[in-house]
Amino acid sequence: MPRMGAIAIGGIAGLVLGLRGRKFKRIMYSSAGALSMAAICYPKKTKEGFDITKHYMNVAYNFIYGGNVY
Repeated sequence: MPRMGAIAIGGIAGLVLGLRGRKFKRIMYSSAGALSMAAICYPKKTKEGFDITKHYMNVAYNFIYGGNVY
């Protein structure tokens, strides 16, 4: 429960920072706040997520530029 509260507070803090902007800015700031707090609270899952993202970005790069994948 404390981790979920910290993530919610991070999202609310991002929302407060983005109040002067339009709707898109508020959504981006609140998402960034919540995601950064989630990365701090769950470091192992964050590393797994980055590893998976890195793998799929490599696959996409090779698909677009025609890498030699055997």
